[in-house]
Amino acid sequence: GIAATGSGKTLGFLIPGLLRMERLKASGEFKAKNKSNKPSPKILIVSPTRELAMQSHQVVEEMGGPAGVCIYGGVPKHTQKAALQAGAEIV
Repeated sequence: GIAATGSGKTLGFLIPGLLRMERLKASGEFKAKNKSNKPSPKILIVSPTRELAMQSHQVVEEMGGPAGVCIYGGVPKHTQKAALQAGAEIV
């Protein structure tokens, strides 16, 4: 079968990464910021479609997760590049 919309599929792959980030923070092994004092990527989500990438980004924002940036093709690059340069822990 196919899991229904809203059944938590996106959280199913986000939660393990977020838990690992929390464990690393607790152990002191986590570098929260890079040399420019901005958050640097810790989790990379690769999606087969723009829609799924945008949905994953929306779920992270709704749950109040770490700063994230959604990057996908078919749109001007400058906005996405600026968002990435501003700092993100999830790409």
